[in-house]
Amino acid sequence: MKKKESNKVNTIVSDSDVTQSIESLLPRVKESKTKEFLESLLGSAQRWGKLTERQQEAFDRVEYNHSDEGIAEQEAWREVYLEGLREDTLIAAEYYDYMAYHSHGPRYFADAAKSILDNPDYIPSRKLYEKMVLNKYAQKIIEQTKADPLYSEGDCVMMRGRPQSDGSGVMRIFTVNNKRVWKNYPAGHVFVVVDNNLPCVKAVKGGRRYLVLPFGDSDILEVEERHIKKARI
Repeated sequence: MKKKESNKVNTIVSDSDVTQSIESLLPRVKESKTKEFLESLLGSAQRWGKLTERQQEAFDRVEYNHSDEGIAEQEAWREVYLEGLREDTLIAAEYYDYMAYHSHGPRYFADAAKSILDNPDYIPSRKLYEKMVLNKYAQKIIEQTKADPLYSEGDCVMMRGRPQSDGSGVMRIFTVNNKRVWKNYPAGHVFVVVDNNLPCVKAVKGGRRYLVLPFGDSDILEVEERHIKKARI
């Protein structure tokens, strides 16, 4: 016996609380990206009847940030950030921006770094600041950037390291015009520091970068502080 086809249509029961919350929040939001995000959430809520757990968490954050309490908290953070934390954040942003284009590894905080460097009015959230600036790598970069360089512009320096076994000199890899090259200089060869204020990009002790000009050579080389020492002349 053939079963009777049911004319019953499945209907989606919307969560009226969440849809009303999104609709009431939308007029108070000025940021275009946030408004687009809320409109997307509203569409999902109307289509599926509810938000996913992650969507709900994201909406709760946006809703709190636009509440009186959230706005007051953000303003307090803004003052703290501008009074004493912006300098460290800019140093960390330069580090992550450099690594995004010169490293083959993951591009950590690349988008945030670009926002911080390109927009002077951009204020990262407290959570982003803590993750991006207070980690051990960024702290090492900040420490090195703020420390006085060991060598001044015009100082004469030498390469650290022992000469090769055949006595031909000290072989080391340098950066020349953003390219890494091997160079061999006699032991005790003298270099003049021409720039000691390059951004720090190595989270290691002695990672500050210098530009040096070797005596008798036209190539300006990039070296790290840990690889040079005061010349004896």
